[in-house]
Amino acid sequence: MSTPDLSHINRVGRLLDHAAERFPNFTAIIDGARSWTWKELGDAALAAASAIERLGVRPGDRLMIVGENSFEFVVLYLAAARGDVWPILTNARLTAREVAQIRHHGQPRRTIYVTASSDDASSHALAHGVENLNVPGLGGLKVSGLADCEPERCYDAPEKQVSVVLYTSGTTGAPKGVMLSHASLLAVTREVISTQFVRSDDRFYGILPFSHIYSLVWVLLSACATGASIILARRFDVAQALSLLESGGITRLQGVPTMFVKILEALDGQRIEAPSLRQISTGAAPLDLALKSAVEEAFQLPLANGYGMTEMAPTITVVKFGERRADAACGHPLPGVEVRLVAVDGKEIEHEGVGEILTRGPGLMLGYYKNAAATSDALSDGWLKTGDLGTRESDGAIRVVGRTKDVIIRSGFNVYPEEVEAVLMSHPAVALAGIVGRSRGSADEDAIAFVQLVPGTDCSETELQEFAAQRLTGYKRPSVVVKIEAMPLNTTGKVLKTKLRELAANLPS
Repeated sequence: MSTPDLSHINRVGRLLDHAAERFPNFTAIIDGARSWTWKELGDAALAAASAIERLGVRPGDRLMIVGENSFEFVVLYLAAARGDVWPILTNARLTAREVAQIRHHGQPRRTIYVTASSDDASSHALAHGVENLNVPGLGGLKVSGLADCEPERCYDAPEKQVSVVLYTSGTTGAPKGVMLSHASLLAVTREVISTQFVRSDDRFYGILPFSHIYSLVWVLLSACATGASIILARRFDVAQALSLLESGGITRLQGVPTMFVKILEALDGQRIEAPSLRQISTGAAPLDLALKSAVEEAFQLPLANGYGMTEMAPTITVVKFGERRADAACGHPLPGVEVRLVAVDGKEIEHEGVGEILTRGPGLMLGYYKNAAATSDALSDGWLKTGDLGTRESDGAIRVVGRTKDVIIRSGFNVYPEEVEAVLMSHPAVALAGIVGRSRGSADEDAIAFVQLVPGTDCSETELQEFAAQRLTGYKRPSVVVKIEAMPLNTTGKVLKTKLRELAANLPS
């Protein structure tokens, strides 16, 4: 496989011109019974770009696009990203408060709601006050009135011009608008294609939202650059996923760990026959070894794990295509990416030990929109302070062990929640686990464990305490185990620790 030459492309949206020219009759998007070729997608984007200009959206203006995965959402994003408009991609499944918060902070010139494929987008549109938007080839669009806002400065250089603004999920606080350049998205897309051996005959399962950087780069932009196809889905349905896999409909399955948990539950200990599947991979949330092993047994394929964040567009480390690992490490840095582990005292950890992950590379963000203080906190001498804690395996691969803010201090020892969560999730009755600290009123904290059980199973909290006690030294064991019906998750499957802390705070002392 040869990696496509993207050196002549200086705007992300121009990837579509590249695909329409090289693969005009290849299927680009499949959405239910409908499908579009790359040429048809390219033509639709040109029409949408003209419509956006007629709406009075100028270079440097923000254009907020609210929707779920659909042909229209893809077209609008790629149309905006052809030039110097700043698309703000927003998941319609966010609450009304969250959407309003992003709209207030981002100050978009216009907001377009993709309503035909999303009831949530329709609800947001009704609350905002909108009118119909007619664009040839696109359906169900609503647009807000023209806002009085100032455009941002534009640059010819792709490394300076903003290509997208993505508001972080806000698992630990208020979301921030990450500004990513055209050059950063193009550079990471190229390396993802290279390390993952993406081909023009690949068929992606487009279930993860394109408003999230993982799916935006690993699925949408990778497909644009290679001519691969995307089978769209808006909500994860395990029966549909299994049907696609068993019929040979998809060759690549990108998912978050919670998706694979549901697939394993449906398989009920059986292996799956997926004749065309070439790769399964996961990211966007921690992966524990027990789940990884179970998935690999069911699929008879290595489960590729990666680590990244929106601020790095998104990939920092990755397990290469076909590589098998016996651990849950996230692989080695993407080509061009550097990683350091730094201890609390600021000294770099060269070999063994846990430290905060600092990174830099071509995917690095330009900063947080209208938030110079947060940008200054995150960036130091060109290095991104991730807030994640990691260690190196013997071969140099990075393994993430927790968040600096999530570390629990017990009797002077550091407890890393992901280690405890991995132990609890190795119990056959536990589907998901989340650990948070609760202050004892001193320097010490209690470790509060929340668990969601596998449907149809039961297990007492005492049994889970004993299970953990057999596998963890004293200070790492949870002080309390609480069973909950459903783990609070964000739209990409990350456990919302803020919600768990609220629950922990309301538990009896």
